Amino acid sequence: MNEVVEFEPMHLTGIVDIEGLLGVGSFIQGLAHKQLGESATVMVDGKVGACGGIHRFWPGSGEAWMSISADKVSPSLMKSVRVCFDRWMENYSRIQAVTRTGWIEGERTLLFLGFKFESVLIKFGPNSIDKSLYARIR
Repeated sequence: MNEVVEFEPMHLTGIVDIEGLLGVGSFIQGLAHKQLGESATVMVDGKVGACGGIHRFWPGSGEAWMSISADKVSPSLMKSVRVCFDRWMENYSRIQAVTRTGWIEGERTLLFLGFKFESVLIKFGPNSIDKSLYARIR
């Protein structure tokens, strides 16, 4: 059974992240996420399944972030995450998100969550890899 609870930075330390982006410093990342905007954790049978939220960069606009535990992914987990984004969207006119270009699972996840493809950002981020930009517009 899934339960949406308040996000706590410690939740990130227990996730086996799909993209492999978490690890050392995940608690510090969690502290930043908690301060930058709305966030939530979806618990699956009492264990962290996913964490996510919005970094508000000005009124009405924000950047989505998510960490999904690879060993907890299921349609019901993703539906719970979608409910969170639907609720947050009430306070925004635009929420955007990026994923590695060509990573089918990431792109499908964003589409399922209601995001639409906008463009490719060339050599974006610390590794200078291409990222696909998606957005939800109200």
